[in-house]
Amino acid sequence: MANLYSLENARKFNWSSVSGSLNAERIKMLEDHVQGKKILDAGCGGGGYVRFLKEKGFDACGMDYHRDFIRLAKDADPAGSYVVGDLTSLPFDNKYFDCSICLDVIEHIHNDIQALSELIRVTDKRIILALPRDNTDVDMYNLTFLHYSDKTHVKNYTDDTICDLIGNFKVKKFIIKRELPVPLKNLFLDMIDSDCLIGRYGSLKKHILGYLFKYVIEKINFKKIYTGYVVVIDLI
Repeated sequence: MANLYSLENARKFNWSSVSGSLNAERIKMLEDHVQGKKILDAGCGGGGYVRFLKEKGFDACGMDYHRDFIRLAKDADPAGSYVVGDLTSLPFDNKYFDCSICLDVIEHIHNDIQALSELIRVTDKRIILALPRDNTDVDMYNLTFLHYSDKTHVKNYTDDTICDLIGNFKVKKFIIKRELPVPLKNLFLDMIDSDCLIGRYGSLKKHILGYLFKYVIEKINFKKIYTGYVVVIDLI
């Protein structure tokens, strides 16, 4: 399993902390919910979100279990604060950080209760988690979300399992939001067989019908199917 935590695998699954191409929805989420000054990115990968937080004026520290990712983060940000550590035994004092973020990490850990316990221990105000969602909405069509093919994942989550996880602890409050919707309109348009649009009038017919298809599809309200969760946990 350890060899799956490689830069090659991270790039295959487009880990944004490694690629540096940060998801706009995630950026907006952090801007809306990060609280305090001193921030921990637990499971920082290549440090992309640490660098973003630093640019916004936060005192951000990145921690990851895998030395290759920490080396990559330090190469990109030599003056940054990055440490090797284990999420189930964090190398920080109690309440050392105002806010901790843990994005796409807990699903890699068998003992998620211990991982959340440690985040609560080192955090004073707020914890922000990003978790992969169970694919119940699409499995009836024999489809699955991309993160199911990432063999470093040991679990996925539902609303109920998130509530069960947080229910092991005394917290002030928490909210669960869904994130990262499947781009269904683009998927539908991409699945249209353009060859069937070519007939007597050749490319002209293809162009006109293609435009009409796109116009009609844009007017349809597709059901939102989300691939992940954001969980905001307030401790005080």
